[in-house]
Amino acid sequence: MKGVKIIFKEFLQMEQELNLFNKTISGVRFWERIRAQIFLSLFERQSSGKERSSSRQMGGKLKFYIRALIDIRKNPYLSRPKDVLFVGSSRRIRMPNGFWSDIYVDPIIEKLHCSSVCIEYDLMRKHKEPPRTQSLKYFDFIKVFGSILMRLGVGKVEYTKRDISLLETIEDAIYKRFDYRVKLKNRVIKNIHRWRAFTILYKLLLRWIKPKVLVLICSYGKEALIDAAKTLGIATIELQHGVISPYHPGYVFPDGVTKTTFPDFILTFGEYWKKSVNYPIPKSHVVSAGFPYLESKRASGAGSRNEREILFISQERSGVLISKFAVQLSRLLSNDFKVVYKLHPLETDRWKKLYPWLVESNIEVVGTERDLYELFKESKVQVGIFSTALFEGLSFGLSTFLINAPGIEYFEPLIEMKVVHVVSTPEDLVKMIRRGTLAEEFDVNFFFKPNGIQNIVSFICDKVNEMSN
Repeated sequence: MKGVKIIFKEFLQMEQELNLFNKTISGVRFWERIRAQIFLSLFERQSSGKERSSSRQMGGKLKFYIRALIDIRKNPYLSRPKDVLFVGSSRRIRMPNGFWSDIYVDPIIEKLHCSSVCIEYDLMRKHKEPPRTQSLKYFDFIKVFGSILMRLGVGKVEYTKRDISLLETIEDAIYKRFDYRVKLKNRVIKNIHRWRAFTILYKLLLRWIKPKVLVLICSYGKEALIDAAKTLGIATIELQHGVISPYHPGYVFPDGVTKTTFPDFILTFGEYWKKSVNYPIPKSHVVSAGFPYLESKRASGAGSRNEREILFISQERSGVLISKFAVQLSRLLSNDFKVVYKLHPLETDRWKKLYPWLVESNIEVVGTERDLYELFKESKVQVGIFSTALFEGLSFGLSTFLINAPGIEYFEPLIEMKVVHVVSTPEDLVKMIRRGTLAEEFDVNFFFKPNGIQNIVSFICDKVNEMSN
């Protein structure tokens, strides 16, 4: 089974050999807009033998459309002009007071000295409510109206036999290298069609709100919005939200290639992430800033550490492997240790169907009802593959073990520094836990720069002032 390092290297070679970043259809350089989605799909197929199910996208469509059209409170076109437009994360965390927080955006908005509005995409046609975010709007109206425009033929793509031949050549190259058959024609044509239709709506929105700065959480997948902002002269900033590694298609490109729809600036969690890859923007535009929410949680005081509690961090792409590993470990340890399984947000409503073996186990399965950071404070050991949460757990002093599976390459530097340990079987992990295997110290400030709120707020406000002149 190939790891992500090998797969991504072969992927980059294919891109260079076929000169994909310079290929166009209907005048559009399409590859940079779909490559992340294509790579993540084939990596999932290569590592688990199957693609992520699309069933979670089904259901509630009519209800979503009706609400999007009639709920004027959340219509972004009814927002007033603002200095900063945030595009937040729909993966919210429930706070003790019952409100749902966007942990990346909320701490910034609440300290920002200039006016702002936050707009949120839906997650499986739903939003977590009530939100903590002030002045929150939804992209729902744009999503529905954009779909209507597409059905009416607005932005329809005219393609030639040569275009189809090009896409078939790429399909064959992907199949030959990765034994993965992807239907590029429908995907590319729909992407360009969607791009054209939605760009009309995005430009209309941006002209109405008149932001000087657009701040995004996760830029890949939002290329049309970024392109619209750049066209209108709006500065674009991405706030890091997850693991960035030399094998991430959202941030790493072949030598000499730039992504035209990459944000102007990216603010990373710390120096480690700033130096971890060669971003497709000038080095001076990559800024070490911090992770305010994590910083506040670490400063909120220590919990009651249970020396015999093991925390598993699930991931939707690898959940079957991780959950089965957890069950096997639980059986080996019997009642000597408490095993807690923290679900990924996209698993919380479906975990019993996805992982029925967890239902029958004595493992405590945790969804959104318990705070991840409280679990960090009470656990002694954490286990996973390549989740961002594992880096966060390290900052709380947890002994960290990675299951030897595709994706652990994201932790290569920490494996080499012996900050984390790799295990292949539950038996290996039992041995290492019982003999108290120690790890090298984790340099928290190198990975997560202190004073995150001040750093990010200052950068955004400076950029607003600069764009105002």
